[in-house]
Parts: sequence; C-alpha cells; structure tokens
Amino acid sequence: MGAGLDEKSKDFFDSLVKELFKTASFPPALTVFDYYYDLKKEKTWKEWQTRVEKFEYVRDSSYFDLMVPTADTYKHRYCLETLLNIGKNVFFTGLTGVGKSATITNSLII
Repeated sequence: MGAGLDEKSKDFFDSLVKELFKTASFPPALTVFDYYYDLKKEKTWKEWQTRVEKFEYVRDSSYFDLMVPTADTYKHRYCLETLLNIGKNVFFTGLTGVGKSATITNSLII
C-alpha cells in the first residue's frame, strides 16, 4: 500500500499509518516504507536495506544488463515474486527511469 505515492504523499502516509497503528510499534527512525516485518524468525521489524545483496561490477557487462541492487529494487522484486508465486497479477507504476522494467526483467530471468 502506498507504493505509488510521491515523496510528499509518502511522508503524510507514513505519519498517518504510524498514528493509526500505534500498536504495530513501527521503528521511529525511518518511514514505514523502509521496513518489513520478519514473520518467520525474529518477529520484529527489519530494514529492507539489510536484505540488499552486495553489488559486484562485471567489467564485460553491457550497461543495459547492469542491475544495481537497492532497498527499493529488492522490495519490488520480493513483492513481484511473492504475488506471482500465488498466481496474482502485478502492476508496476512509477516515474521513468526508476527501474520498473529492469526489476521485472531480472526477476523473470532469474
């Protein structure tokens, strides 16, 4: 929820969610967009950034084949793969150049 919001709207959404769902105990340091809830192991909020793989540059790679992993590309790929695995449709939206097509292509090839 809220993935298609601009930065100003994300700030408002973050404040609203933290206010309405106080019992969820979101960590105050970052926004609700920066965390996921670890249901399997520790039963706590964790930063998406902790799941990002280290980028290793391959010198002979084409510029268009490069995919620099970020917290956003990781969480988008995670959501895409989770929804596809249970047979749900996925619609990616966002500004030009944010990595929508690259994320989808890299997820489907892997």
